[in-house]
Amino acid sequence: MPKMKSHRGAKKRMHYSAGGKLMHQKAGRRHNMIGKGGSWRRRIKRAGTLSPGDHSRSQPLLPYD
Repeated sequence: MPKMKSHRGAKKRMHYSAGGKLMHQKAGRRHNMIGKGGSWRRRIKRAGTLSPGDHSRSQPLLPYD
């Protein structure tokens, strides 16, 4: 049986944390950051966790990660 391939788009957008959760980058950081508050910018910097429904759907895309 050949090895399964990871979905390359998913691999660039998600990663597993040390505890086994799937993490993703939060939206809204690409441009127009000047008018947004500092606490908002600090909070959006951290990676977010995927919801349980998205986690179960995304798990087969990253079989070896």
